Amino acid sequence: MDHTGGCLCGQIRFEIKKIQRTHLCHCEMCRRATGGPFAVLNWVKTSDLTWTGPSRPVVRRSSPIGSRSFCAGCGTPIALVYDRNSRETAIHAGTLDHPELATPAYNYHNESRLPWVKCGEGLPSRQGDEDW
Repeated sequence: MDHTGGCLCGQIRFEIKKIQRTHLCHCEMCRRATGGPFAVLNWVKTSDLTWTGPSRPVVRRSSPIGSRSFCAGCGTPIALVYDRNSRETAIHAGTLDHPELATPAYNYHNESRLPWVKCGEGLPSRQGDEDW
């Protein structure tokens, strides 16, 4: 199934052939990058992601281990790519036109979960392995 999405102002649009996995990430890097208590990431093969809008996201190095992209017009966080695996791109769930179709399967970096976050409590947890 194809998924579509974009930024708040509509300048960035994309299509995804298939979402490989979706999870909640509680690491500090994701919290700061999204401005929220956690990120919901949809991992896709980079080759399955096509930019279709009039603009492309701006890419910036967000840490020693990866880069994030965002819309230069409205600031919407769009994606994350780790240096160690550029064959995969994480698209933020809030940018999907139908985020309800991508259900998170697990918590990542659960050791960093804020104590008041109750979302995804029944999901399995995976320890984070990124060090930045």
